[in-house]
Amino acid sequence: MRRSTCQVSVSAGSGSGVVTVQAPDLDDNQALDIAPGTADLSDLPIETVAIESAGRSWQIACVFDHDALLRASDRLGAFPFGLILWDAAPVLADALAERAERITGRRVLEIGSGAGLAGLAARFLGADVVQTDHSAEALALARDNARLNGIEGIRQRVVDWHDWRSGETFDVVVGSDVLYAKESHAAVLEILDRVLKPGGFALLTDPARPDQAAFVAMARAAGWQVDIARHTVDAISPFVPDDRTDVDVLELARETAQRPA
Repeated sequence: MRRSTCQVSVSAGSGSGVVTVQAPDLDDNQALDIAPGTADLSDLPIETVAIESAGRSWQIACVFDHDALLRASDRLGAFPFGLILWDAAPVLADALAERAERITGRRVLEIGSGAGLAGLAARFLGADVVQTDHSAEALALARDNARLNGIEGIRQRVVDWHDWRSGETFDVVVGSDVLYAKESHAAVLEILDRVLKPGGFALLTDPARPDQAAFVAMARAAGWQVDIARHTVDAISPFVPDDRTDVDVLELARETAQRPA
């Protein structure tokens, strides 16, 4: 059983504002160093969370006021789930640290990066990291968090899971709380199949959602070995004092593959 601890500091902002970036011309085998488009975080109630995970302390900028985020979603076009720090994120960071010898020096792809904690942890452990999200705002927040924590060298790309065009391959794919939409399960598995190198593996964390079983069944039917470990952790946003929640760590590898040493 693993405990993740976090403490919200009342910080009125992370330094985020309007981030405008011109997207360079790139082919499908290149990753953006920055997210394209305009990401405006200026009207969002961003706070800073102090959290212990992956063997170090982090300062993570994120949104706790879901009502304010819901109001902002009218401007953003969709509810920006990625601006919230979910319980699955520090569990994934810890899982990466537990597998540090399989992360250091590897190419790591983070899908659905949101606030970016897992990608930051992978980079801290010595991986070459590409963070992806469908939201330019989420990637802007992840860049803020990299600066807050002295992490450099992460590349980013705005992507659509259902229209994946990159030809890059990776040793490891990671994602926290990316299985919430059952209609995206097939797209996630297709990405894993396309981008994972032989012998590669994926680490996904999920807060024991009911649809997780459907994803696991789909993955196993498609020839993936899936190992599941449950962790009970302190809730980042507790509903009651000492609130705890279950988070599952799913490790996926092709059944015929040899795991990296």
